[in-house]
Amino acid sequence: MQAQPKDLVAAWYLVTGGSDSTLACFGALMLAGLAAAWRRCRPQALFIAVVLLLPLALVLAFSFLVKPIFIDRLFEWMTPPAMIVAALGATAALRRRFWRIAAIAVTVAVSLKATYWFYAWQREDWRGIVQAIERQARPGDLVVVVPNELRVPLAYYARAPAFPEVLCLPGPFPATGLPRVYVANLGAPRIAPEDIATLRTRLAAPGRVWYIDRLADLYDVDDSVRREIAARHALRSTGRSLAIRWSLYD
Repeated sequence: MQAQPKDLVAAWYLVTGGSDSTLACFGALMLAGLAAAWRRCRPQALFIAVVLLLPLALVLAFSFLVKPIFIDRLFEWMTPPAMIVAALGATAALRRRFWRIAAIAVTVAVSLKATYWFYAWQREDWRGIVQAIERQARPGDLVVVVPNELRVPLAYYARAPAFPEVLCLPGPFPATGLPRVYVANLGAPRIAPEDIATLRTRLAAPGRVWYIDRLADLYDVDDSVRREIAARHALRSTGRSLAIRWSLYD
């Protein structure tokens, strides 16, 4: 993966609530808080600015100039100090009581909106996928997953022995240290020709095949896993949940 321009603000979206409106409100209050701190105690204001800006700036600089390492969720720790600075901006910078109440009310309102959006947002329905397979599973069924990191949610929701055997390609997650191209992390590499040979051997046994994939165009560029399964089994049904696809071959 390459560093993206959106990475420059991704951590701030995470810290302030995940929407443009919360980022704007909290950003304005934080600037006001830093200005108030600068007027009262410059060393303290500099300390706060360094804590909030320097670690993120160093990681972003390394990601853009050397090697991509930035992950926005690693900067969740910035949330408490950012909220303190925003609170300082609401109480110290806005001296009139009316404007303080108005700023706090608007900030709380957009935060509640962002919270509602977070919980109402559609997610990958792993529970539903697992239950659908368990209801239709037969002895001898095989579940093939690409990338192999999908084994983690499957293992969380699946109930043995109701769930069929799972084949992760190129191996159980995390598959580290392989001479492969790793896409999003060091445990989930791209599919290689030797993985198709492993799959071909496993498909020689009788039984239906469930194929679950996510972002196959990144992990299996030629869609070779699906083509290998389709060469031996007929497609019976398909389903989708956001980026996840699951197909039953008989």
